[in-house]
Amino acid sequence: MATPERLANFEILKRLGAGGMAEVFLGKKEGAEGTFKLLVLKRIHPAHAQSRRFRAMFVEEAHLATRLNHPNIVQVYEFIEDADGLMLAMEYVEGYDAGKLMSAARQKSTRIPPWVAAYIVSEAAKGLHYAHERRDEGGAPLAIVHRDVSPQNILLSVEGAVKIADFGIASANLFREEPGTLKGKFGYMSPEQARGERVDRRSDIYGLGVVLYELLALRSPYAQRGDPAQKPVEDDLLDAVREGRFEPPTVHAPEIPPELETIVMRAMSKSRDDRFQTARDMSGAIGRALLAKQELVDASSIEAALTLLLGRGSVFPSAPPPSEAAQQTQAAIPQKRGTSLSSASEVRKDRRPREVRHVAVLSMRLEGLGELDAALGAGYKRACEDLVKTLDHIAYKRGARWVWPEEQGLPQFLTCIVGLMGNPSRAAFDAASLAVDVHEALAGASVDLPRRVTAAIGIVRGIATGERDEHGHLVEHSLQDPVSYLAEHLGKRAPVGKTWVAGGLYRLVRRDFRWGDAPSLELEDAESRGAPRSMRVYALIRPLTREERAVEMALAPNDLVGRDAEKADLHAAYHRAVTPSKPQPEPSDSPASRSSVPPRSIGGTRGSLVARVVMGEMGIGKTALVATFLSELPRDTRVLSTECSPVKSEIPLATLCDLVREATGVGMDHSFEEAAAVFRGLLGQVSLKTASTERLVGRLAEVATGKQLAGAEEEGVGYRRELLLLGLRVLLGALALEQPLVIFIDGLGWADRVSLELVKDLLSREEQLPILVVLVTRPEERVLQFVEGFVRIELRGLGAEEQVRLVEARLGVREGVAGVCAEILPRVAGNPFFLLEMVDALLERGTIEIVERPDGTHELRRNERSPADRAEALPSTLEQLIGDRIRELPTAEHDVVDWLAVSGGPLLETDIIA
Repeated sequence: MATPERLANFEILKRLGAGGMAEVFLGKKEGAEGTFKLLVLKRIHPAHAQSRRFRAMFVEEAHLATRLNHPNIVQVYEFIEDADGLMLAMEYVEGYDAGKLMSAARQKSTRIPPWVAAYIVSEAAKGLHYAHERRDEGGAPLAIVHRDVSPQNILLSVEGAVKIADFGIASANLFREEPGTLKGKFGYMSPEQARGERVDRRSDIYGLGVVLYELLALRSPYAQRGDPAQKPVEDDLLDAVREGRFEPPTVHAPEIPPELETIVMRAMSKSRDDRFQTARDMSGAIGRALLAKQELVDASSIEAALTLLLGRGSVFPSAPPPSEAAQQTQAAIPQKRGTSLSSASEVRKDRRPREVRHVAVLSMRLEGLGELDAALGAGYKRACEDLVKTLDHIAYKRGARWVWPEEQGLPQFLTCIVGLMGNPSRAAFDAASLAVDVHEALAGASVDLPRRVTAAIGIVRGIATGERDEHGHLVEHSLQDPVSYLAEHLGKRAPVGKTWVAGGLYRLVRRDFRWGDAPSLELEDAESRGAPRSMRVYALIRPLTREERAVEMALAPNDLVGRDAEKADLHAAYHRAVTPSKPQPEPSDSPASRSSVPPRSIGGTRGSLVARVVMGEMGIGKTALVATFLSELPRDTRVLSTECSPVKSEIPLATLCDLVREATGVGMDHSFEEAAAVFRGLLGQVSLKTASTERLVGRLAEVATGKQLAGAEEEGVGYRRELLLLGLRVLLGALALEQPLVIFIDGLGWADRVSLELVKDLLSREEQLPILVVLVTRPEERVLQFVEGFVRIELRGLGAEEQVRLVEARLGVREGVAGVCAEILPRVAGNPFFLLEMVDALLERGTIEIVERPDGTHELRRNERSPADRAEALPSTLEQLIGDRIRELPTAEHDVVDWLAVSGGPLLETDIIA
C-alpha cells in the first residue's frame, strides 16, 4: 500500500504499521521559523469510520483523550475529521512496546529482571490512576476506563519512560460490531468484561495484573502448558477468562519473588472487590515491595534492559535522520533559550507581510521545587524533565509556546505566549484553558512525587507585532510594552494554586469559565512603565460545563440591537402558524386531488403553513435576527435549519436534500434500504388514503441517500417532481404531528434553481400545518422571482444611537464609546457587521483600547502617541480596511481571493490543480 505524502496538515515521513482498525504513520507538523514537531498519526480504516455508532463513540472519546496530561500517558494532541478520514495526532515515543520486550527475552532464552518488570507496571499504573480520577468541569467523575490494557499499549521509550497508549481509541475498538474484532483481546480482559458486564477501573487493574504476569513468566496466564506462546482456542480462552482460571506465575517461573506473585494474584482476583481498588494502590504495593527488598530501580534500569534485549540500533518507530533530529522541538513554536520576551529580531531582506495582533501572555510561578529537590536528590533532574515535557505537551495542544531559559531544568518563573499560531482569535480562551490544564497536570503529577509542586499563574492580554509566515504564524515578533511587565507582576502576585486574569482578557472569556473575586492590584512604578496605576483582576476557578455554558448564553445579552420590530414580526408569524384554524374544503382540481392524497389528513387542523422572507444586504444582521428569534421559541418547537452553499448552487435539489437529511438524520452513508425504513416509519404516522406510500418512500430515500431506485430513470421528469413535492408535504406533515415546526433556510441566494422552484410551490399551497418557514436572502434578482408574493421582513441600516449601543454591548463598555464611534459611523453606513469589524480591527491594531479607570469602571479610548498616529489610525474607507486584511493574507490564500475576484464563482478542486 502506498504511503501518502500528506494527511490533513501533516507531512508523512513513513508508515509505521497497520492493524485491523487503523494504520499508523510517523509525521511532522510545521511550526514557525522552519521548526516542526514529530508526532504519530493514527488513521482509522474507512470501513470502520463509516459506522455512525463507531464514529460517534470515537469522536467523543478522542476529545476526552486530549484532556489527559500525565507523564505516563501518551499525549493525544488533536482529533482530525476531514476528507482523509478520522485521525488522532499523538505523541511520538521513540522506543518499543512491552510486547516486543517480552518477545526479545523469549528469543534470547532469558528473562526480564523481575523488579524492572514490576517497575514498568508501577509506572503504567500511575498513568491509569490519573485517568481514572479525572473529573469534568463541574467536578463530577468522568469514570474513564481504558478497557484495553495490554503489552502493546504500554510503550517504553529508549530513555526509560513508561507510557500508556491508546486512550480515546480502546473503547471504540472493543465495541466495534464486526465479527472477530475482539480476537486477541480476551487474554487481557477481566472476568466481568468477558461476561459482558459493566466495567470500572478495577477491570484495568486486572489487565495490569495480566501484563505483570506475562512480564514475569514470559507467558500468558491462559497459555497451553506445553507451549508458552500458544493460547487456547478462542472459546476455551473466553471460558478461562470468565472463570478466572489460571495457574500462579511461579508454577512456570519459580524464581519470581513471592512479593510480586502476591501482587499479581491480588490484581487478578476473580472478584473485583478482592483486587486493588485503585491503580495507585497497586503502584504503591509495588513501591513498598521494592523498598523492602532495597531494589533501586528507575528509568535507567528500563533503559539498560532495553539496550540488553533489543539494542539501540533497531528502535521502532525509528528516529528521524540526524539533520531532522537537530530541528525537532518539544513546543509548537520553539524559541531559543534565553531569548527575551520583548526583543525584536533583525529585519529580514525578504520581508513578509507585517501584522499586529492581540496575544495572551501567561506568567507562572512554581512552588515546591526546592522541597522536591531536597526529597529526591539525584532523581530531581528526571522529575523536572518529566514536568517540562508535560508542560510542553499542554502548550502544544493549545497553540502556545513556553519561553524557556538558556540553562537546562525547570525554572521557578516561566512565561508562555498564546496567539502566535495561525488562529489568534482563540488566544484568550486557549490561555485560560492552558492555565486550567497546567494546574490539573501538576496536581496529577504531584500524586506520585514526595513533595507537591503547585503553580501561581497570571494572564494578561497584549499586542504583538511581527511578520506573518505562509502558515499564518507570527514570526520575528516583539511584544509592545507594558505587557511583559504586567504579566510578570501578575504572576508574582497571584496566590499559589490560583490563576489571576487581567480585566482585558477576562471580558473576552467571562462567559466560558467560572470566576471568583480577586483584589485590584496597585502598580508602584506604573507611570514609568506606561502601565495603569491599578489593575483589576479576576480569579479563574474552572471552565463551565456544557450545560452551564448553555444557560449562561441564554441569559447573556446579545448583540441584536435595533431589531425589535422585525423580531416581533417573526414572533407574530410563529403565533399565526401554531394557532388552530378551521379546515377549508379542498378544490377538486387541486394538485393534491390529482395525486389522490387529501392534504387535510396530512397534518390535521392545528395551525397554518406560514412563510416569511428576511431580506437585507450582506452584514445587515439577517442571521443574527433569526438566531435570536429561534432562541426565544417555546421548548416544544422543533427547528430544522440548513445553509445554502455556493459550492452546491448548481447541483439540482442540493438544498432540499440537505433539509431532508437534517430532518431525518438519513444521509449518503446509509443504504437505500435503511433510508426507506426510516421514511416508512415517519410516513406511517400519517393517514394516507392512497396506495402510493411506497412510491413516496422510495423518492424521499433517493433524495436523502443520493442512490437511485431501480427503474426510476423510466419515470417522467414531471411525475418525479410531483412525487417529490407530495413526499415533502407528507414528510413535513408527519414531523408537525407531534410539535410545531420551524424551518430556517439561510443564504437562499445560493440555493439551486430546482430547490427554489419546489420551495415556492410548497409554500404557495395552503396547508393546515403548524409550520413556519423563514427564508433568509440578500435582495438579488436570482431569488426575487421565487419569493414574490411572500411577506418580507426587510432590514435597513442601524441609526447612530443603535450603532453606539451595539458597540457597547459587544465590548461590555459604556464610557467613551460614543466619542470613539463618532469617527467610525460615517464610514459603515449603518451596517452592524462592518461596524463591529472596524472596531475589532482598531482594537487589534492598538488604535483604540479599553482602559480601567481608578473607580474600577472601564472606558474606550483612542490610543494616540503622536500626531502621525492620528493620520494612520483609521482606514479612510471600509474598502481600505478590507484591503488591508486581504494584503495580510499568505500568498496562497491571496491567490485564491484574486481568482474568485476574477471568476465570480466557486473555486473547484480541478481549478486549483490546473
